[in-house]
Amino acid sequence: MLAWNKSQQLILTGAIGAGKSSAVQKFLQQNGIKVAGFINEKVIVNNIPTGYAIRAVGGESRVFAHRDFSAKPQFAGFGVDLAVFEDFGCDVLKRAVQSGLPILMDELGVMERGAEKFCAAARAILSGDKPYLVVIQQRALDFWLGGIRHGEVVTVPENIYI
Repeated sequence: MLAWNKSQQLILTGAIGAGKSSAVQKFLQQNGIKVAGFINEKVIVNNIPTGYAIRAVGGESRVFAHRDFSAKPQFAGFGVDLAVFEDFGCDVLKRAVQSGLPILMDELGVMERGAEKFCAAARAILSGDKPYLVVIQQRALDFWLGGIRHGEVVTVPENIYI
């Protein structure tokens, strides 16, 4: 069972596919907790993951990685459009900070590491005083948290059920 209150700074990490993002979304929905920020979503075509999008909570989304993108960098066969993070992602984070609501960043991983402004904005939230609920891929934990003060880190077991 996920435990989080709206004044807490909590970081969930774990293996890819452990159910971190699903647990967070289910928890927020079941408890009627309003947050501001973003979620990352798979783009699925014919039951095959073809990309990833960043979606503002309750709002619009932008595809940032896709198998058809020839952009650099490339991760696991996905071209990554870092401009999506630098423009749209930074705007979503700015609005989240200004909202006064707890901030959701679901999730931070490896694909966005080259987006310097976005990374700086996310790290400012992680090291700041505002409450947040953040999901970070386990393989990217050192990148996101290295050298900064941050909230409590909880590693979730694989296939978490809440």
